[in-house]
Amino acid sequence: MFKNNLNLFKKLMFTGIFIAVAVLFYSCKSEGEKWTVAKKGEDFEIQESKGIGWTCEKCGKSDYAQELPAECPNCKGKVVKVSTYVKTQATITTNDQKLIRKLALTNPNALVRSSAISKLTDKNAIGEIAKKDTDVNVRLAALRKVTDQQLLFDIVMAESDFSIRNEAMRGLTDQKKLEEIARTATDEFVRSDAVRKITDQVVLKDLVINSDNVFTKSAAIERITDKTVLADIAATSTDINVCFDIINRLTDKNLLKDIARRNSDFVIRDSVKERLKTLEPNK
Repeated sequence: MFKNNLNLFKKLMFTGIFIAVAVLFYSCKSEGEKWTVAKKGEDFEIQESKGIGWTCEKCGKSDYAQELPAECPNCKGKVVKVSTYVKTQATITTNDQKLIRKLALTNPNALVRSSAISKLTDKNAIGEIAKKDTDVNVRLAALRKVTDQQLLFDIVMAESDFSIRNEAMRGLTDQKKLEEIARTATDEFVRSDAVRKITDQVVLKDLVINSDNVFTKSAAIERITDKTVLADIAATSTDINVCFDIINRLTDKNLLKDIARRNSDFVIRDSVKERLKTLEPNK
């Protein structure tokens, strides 16, 4: 039950993110974009690309282009402008690491800072930006280059912004730090995300048995690859939700029967019986 609620929440959350990204992408899409220099600094340039969105009054086709077409390419109908946009990008024009570091740390334009980070090699500076920059996108650009496991751990544990935390979690591979997050993080979704990166089966079993968080338990169950371990947990657990989750994952009839034999809870035993029925071949 709790697993279904978790999955539903995450589906809704990622659907919302996908829609937002799609809207942003299509609002800035343009065939054959033309970039012009809007601002030129000593070590960088900021370029702009302008375009319009149009729709056909006859067939309803919509698209984006640099200029309004004379007619709809689909049906030759009349087209009308419905929107305009301006995209900007920054290009770093120097290879001097001292200058690049200065741009990444101090330039007032977030686009310039992000672009400078892509060329920056100073790991300490990258780490400082990942922790302290005022712009989320700049921090994300820096985080993608961070490999320091302690820094990533600290950000995951302290950060409130979902996108920052998620990017830091993506780079975390240290199993001990992931385990600590799974056991101690205050945010239940951070804990379950950490569990999904843990490979130690003993740790995962312990999380299922001893964690006080349903999302952590469910995530740990997903990561346990030994079906006999899962069956043993369900055979001795008093947590009905854990047992239901495991029973619905198992297909080995002998393991399921062992759960019913060893677990004295009649609700669990009835659940095993129902599960066994679903595994019977159609007659």
